[in-house]
Amino acid sequence: MRKSLLSILLAAITLNMAAYDFTDGTLYYNILGSGTEAEVTYDVFENSSYQGVIHIPAKAEYNGKMYDVTAIGEKAFYRSGVTDIHIPSTIKSIGKHAFQFSMKLTNITLPQGIESLPEYMLANTNITAVAIPDGVTTINTAAFEACNSLTTLFFPSQLDKINSYGVYACHSLKEIYCLAVNPPDATAFAVFQGLEDFDVIVPDNSVDTYSSTEPWSKFSIYPSEEFTMTMTVQGVNKGDYDEISLGDAKAYRIMYGDELIAVTAAETYYLPNNGTPRTYTIIPTNYFYDDAPLSYTTQQTGSVGETDQEIGR
Repeated sequence: MRKSLLSILLAAITLNMAAYDFTDGTLYYNILGSGTEAEVTYDVFENSSYQGVIHIPAKAEYNGKMYDVTAIGEKAFYRSGVTDIHIPSTIKSIGKHAFQFSMKLTNITLPQGIESLPEYMLANTNITAVAIPDGVTTINTAAFEACNSLTTLFFPSQLDKINSYGVYACHSLKEIYCLAVNPPDATAFAVFQGLEDFDVIVPDNSVDTYSSTEPWSKFSIYPSEEFTMTMTVQGVNKGDYDEISLGDAKAYRIMYGDELIAVTAAETYYLPNNGTPRTYTIIPTNYFYDDAPLSYTTQQTGSVGETDQEIGR
């Protein structure tokens, strides 16, 4: 018995020692098979020490070598104390349970280029709204399970399937904006179980199809409509980033010139700031229609920038 307990203890120590390949002092990484890429991982299995606002870099340096950060590993932020996650467009995959049980997590912007949402990705977090990026075809098992503060979801046109418990027990859900012409297959077990009636906004010509397709027909189906809003964007320089407050009205497209940087439904977003002022365009959207754009210029270190404009007149 004593020998067995010692073996278990040694195995646990070995697991923690091998939990990551290197750290940059803030995040922990594993080097991927290519030898030129890395994934963000945890420091302690199922008990990540990450706290507060996290900025995942596009590149990480170790022993004089630069690695492209292309993935977030399984359970990387599991049970962490993170509140905001800033994910670069270099991230192409996210592991299962990546943010599960991060109870303080309220803001996340998913990266452009991912094709599916992993199992239990945001389960049991306090996320309030999520814009799923263009190109995602599948929401896997329990990706949003028991997100009790979740009120709004934005689905892209390519979404084809929602697996079991996908949006299970999200009791605060009020609306889903779904660009898909054909209703995504949501016939797996308990996809929307535990939810009362909520609004589903769909393409104009798809209302009848959604209204006659289970389980969508259980909810209130509406055609898309244009919208206008007045918003104030306030930014505070945080060194390498400007923290901008967007509000919780709709989703937002973040543009730099003609380049789409992100689509987010987070109340707070972080714009890169290299010390030289750069002007970004922020476009409120409900995925069907865009409102008039608003410009924001990154600030000098320590300054506050605010732009107030009535848009969508």
